[in-house]
Amino acid sequence: MLEILRAKGVLVPVCPEILGGMGIPRLPCRFSGGDGAAVLRGEANIIDADGTDRTLSFLRGAEETASVVELISPDLIVFKEGVPRAVSG
Repeated sequence: MLEILRAKGVLVPVCPEILGGMGIPRLPCRFSGGDGAAVLRGEANIIDADGTDRTLSFLRGAEETASVVELISPDLIVFKEGVPRAVSG
């Protein structure tokens, strides 16, 4: 599908986690204290598997991604399922 879209226009790959300053690979993260809406209200956090609070990175990534979308005004946005994971042992 992406090859068809590429042939018809321009693809702009965006990774909110990278834009938020997180690397690849990175540890899995989970919500703590609520969901995404609660994070936006400042009532919950996003914590990685080592217990590090990654909330600010996710918020920064979301803001940067929104800026890219606003700048480009795409006709279509394709979300990719899954994220890079740290390789275990």
